[in-house]
Amino acid sequence: MQEQNIMTREDAAKYGLRPILGFSSTKQLRQVYAEDAARNGKAKGGAQ
Repeated sequence: MQEQNIMTREDAAKYGLRPILGFSSTKQLRQVYAEDAARNGKAKGGAQ
């Protein structure tokens, strides 16, 4: 299964966050979004 390199606006909307640009790694993006979501009390899915 191949990962997307970019987090789309739809993905960003799911987290209720603005798109973050300049990240080369999807894992980095996921970590940033997960941390942001956790801070906002919106952690979902695999976010811990």
